[in-house]
Amino acid sequence: MITEGQLNRRLHHHIKTICPNGFAGREHGTHCAHYVGHVLGYHFGTVTCQTLTGGEHLGAPVKVHEIFQRCKLVGNWDERPANVKSCLAFVVASQCGVDVKSRTMGNIGHKHIGIYLNGHIWHYLTGHGRVERWKPSRFGNMYPEGNKLYYGLFPGSQ
Repeated sequence: MITEGQLNRRLHHHIKTICPNGFAGREHGTHCAHYVGHVLGYHFGTVTCQTLTGGEHLGAPVKVHEIFQRCKLVGNWDERPANVKSCLAFVVASQCGVDVKSRTMGNIGHKHIGIYLNGHIWHYLTGHGRVERWKPSRFGNMYPEGNKLYYGLFPGSQ
């Protein structure tokens, strides 16, 4: 399981210091899922940093919706079970179609992912070019047109 110390070691780092395949450009969108994938050791997805670069190392997913669909359980943030102290956090613009029963979300812009632990969410902001740590209340207000915040139990967790 990921620790706060492990997350803090990458705080303010640029994705180029995190990705062993050298995928750091913005030509394929943002790096929030990419960051989460590397930090948590996820090597799945139809598009990874390895497939985008031809790199030699296992690739991490770069699509938020592909991580969401792999979660063991997802739900509205406010309905997160009390015993869930660490999970994935997803914020999407209100118009991004999310179905928690089928664990799907639309593959459109305005969705973001981070790692929730001990009351904070670590996430990569491509526009800032670094990993940041925010409170859920700030993370949940990412988009000006309205937001919905969800949780997801880590893929592979119980």
